[in-house]
Amino acid sequence: MGLGFAAVLFILSHTIGYSWAGMVIAPSILLVPLASPTDPAANLAVIHEYHAKGKVTSTILGVSGLDDILVIINFSIAAAVARMIATTSQLSVHDSVFTPLFVIFGGIITGIVFGAAFNAVSSLIARESEGSVIVYVYALLFLCYGPAGLFGLDELLTSLTMGVIVGNYHLVQEKIIGMIERYIEELIFVLFFTLRGMYLNFSIFPAMLPFVVLYVLLRTLGKYLGAVIGAGMARSPKGLGKNVAWGLILQAGIGLALLIGYDPAFSPVSETAIAVIIGATVVHEIVGPMMSKMAHVKAEEIP
Repeated sequence: MGLGFAAVLFILSHTIGYSWAGMVIAPSILLVPLASPTDPAANLAVIHEYHAKGKVTSTILGVSGLDDILVIINFSIAAAVARMIATTSQLSVHDSVFTPLFVIFGGIITGIVFGAAFNAVSSLIARESEGSVIVYVYALLFLCYGPAGLFGLDELLTSLTMGVIVGNYHLVQEKIIGMIERYIEELIFVLFFTLRGMYLNFSIFPAMLPFVVLYVLLRTLGKYLGAVIGAGMARSPKGLGKNVAWGLILQAGIGLALLIGYDPAFSPVSETAIAVIIGATVVHEIVGPMMSKMAHVKAEEIP
């Protein structure tokens, strides 16, 4: 996290001429959590393609899922603090402590409520056609997302919590997950990556290239040190931390990065920040699968 903060601070201080506290430190705090998430989908693709299995494989998947959840919580806290710095509002205990807690735990509770409500109609869904089930999924998801935004909760964390409840406790969870994979998953990927491209401003991207490289290098170093130190603290088998580190290079978090562009407090630096994150993600998505495969090969977990 410290390496990420230093990198973003250096990037923004050399690319914008706005006030140091509001327009340099604030977005730096925002972008630090976005260096932590790992893309579990790409890792799963590598694992499935090469039929990898073992301690390194299970650790990579576990860490990928956990840090994707933690990044939403970290980003919510960072957004609350950064917004106060950017708007030069006075830092109070209520705004710095209770507001982030309300956003996070309120989102979790709301997600649990809507997830439980969705599970409650399982007896009806079991008898319905697949089209009707998809309508139920969309309806409850929108009903969950709407109140979260209305009451100032974290919409992504709320939706994620609802998904966890449905995916783990629904009576026909396999049927729902199967239908999402067959009918919705590809559409979501197309829309998501299209939105990614729409927010990429090519006029500022060439100037950001050196900073993208710097961000990638420092993020990789942070991932490596974190995995090695964490493995050492957990007294894991020798070499586990190094191999796991290379499987964590794949980056996620673009969805959270795009949220910066919606906040007027960060409008002067939103294009710059999004360009750096998207550029870094492109690099990680190209290099990451090769590094992930190398981790499994070194661990001798590929047949």
